[in-house]
Amino acid sequence: MDFAAIDFETANSAVSSACSLGIAVVENNLITRTKEWYFKPVPFHFDYFNTLIHGITARDVAHCPGFDGVWDEVLEAIGGKTLVAHYAPFDISVLGALIHVYELRTPGFDYFCSCELSRKVWRNLVNHKLDTVCEHLNIELDHHNAASDAAGSAQIVLKATAEFTACGKNIHPCLNIKKALF
Repeated sequence: MDFAAIDFETANSAVSSACSLGIAVVENNLITRTKEWYFKPVPFHFDYFNTLIHGITARDVAHCPGFDGVWDEVLEAIGGKTLVAHYAPFDISVLGALIHVYELRTPGFDYFCSCELSRKVWRNLVNHKLDTVCEHLNIELDHHNAASDAAGSAQIVLKATAEFTACGKNIHPCLNIKKALF
């Protein structure tokens, strides 16, 4: 299975205020690379609560480009791949907002949610938050570091796939793949 797991961190409550993006690229059921980018959010201000969660400040991104300055590199990493995120509605909406704000070209993407998948595979967990699922699966996680969260999401998909394969089942019907409409 090939896909790209993504995770955004935001500076404030605006959906377009991403200040960090992590990607974990999966090829042939292996994470082949991870990458994290910092960039200036739109609008450019940081809420105390957001910084408390992820630790990123205005000073950290002051000399970074906007998202449009990293888009070509991001698109090279994720282009043509199905995207996955833990609670994908949030991350896909952030990506869509950034594409709209910066008027970026996009080939369009299919995506699915590793949180939704984890609810189907590990039903008895107390909750299906990223850190809970990763702890259950012994996946190392530096929670709210975008690259680590993306890698955690990717590993959840890989472990779910392994469980289905071990039982002789196909995981694809459980993925609930959707088309992102930007």
